[in-house]
Amino acid sequence: MSFNLEEFVKKYAPHRETIDFIKARADDNVKPIYEVGVERARQNGIEAAAKYGGSVELDGKTFDINIPSEFDKGTSFLLICNF
Repeated sequence: MSFNLEEFVKKYAPHRETIDFIKARADDNVKPIYEVGVERARQNGIEAAAKYGGSVELDGKTFDINIPSEFDKGTSFLLICNF
């Protein structure tokens, strides 16, 4: 299995930032999930977010809400809204 960036761009027309991200990951020789397994792929994702994610100033409000679930009792998550 191989990834062809030109075919991907023609088929999906991604944003320029997406293309740059894919190129940067390829330049870092990041292997796909089917070569490294789930745990390493998760770690790769965390590392990529830290390296390429950057930061922006929040222009909105945050809300801490709790959505009941039989699978995850008492857990809340942060909802960020742009008003």
